[in-house]
Amino acid sequence: MAHKVLYVEDEAVDVLLFKRGVELLKLDWELVILRNGMAAAEHIKDGSNPPADCAVLDLNLPGYSGLELLAMIRENAGWAKTPVLILTTSDSERDINAAASGRANAYLVKPDTPGELNQALQSIHDHLDAGAPLPGKRLS
Repeated sequence: MAHKVLYVEDEAVDVLLFKRGVELLKLDWELVILRNGMAAAEHIKDGSNPPADCAVLDLNLPGYSGLELLAMIRENAGWAKTPVLILTTSDSERDINAAASGRANAYLVKPDTPGELNQALQSIHDHLDAGAPLPGKRLS
């Protein structure tokens, strides 16, 4: 059964690497890729879109930020229990604490290599399949 994964990322290269990793690992995912916070907010708020099995959010997005999207997810009854991984370039304690306060499940600084990203993708998959921990710093 395919897992629905919402990926919100505005950088084209990061989207390409994410998609290639999913394909290379042959992950059975239905990817919903949105390139800005506004499109993601509409997707989350639209009652016709079933909640994702996992949401992967960048922090710095045009429109709404990843933290604002996290708040929308947690406030939406249908999406509130969706595991959320923040995947961003920021290693700032302030951002990590804000993600924790917003009830993100995990926080991961974007890996430096495609191989490290693929390890993170496999960890997300293992979480969806068997409840294994999400990659990165566990927040909740």
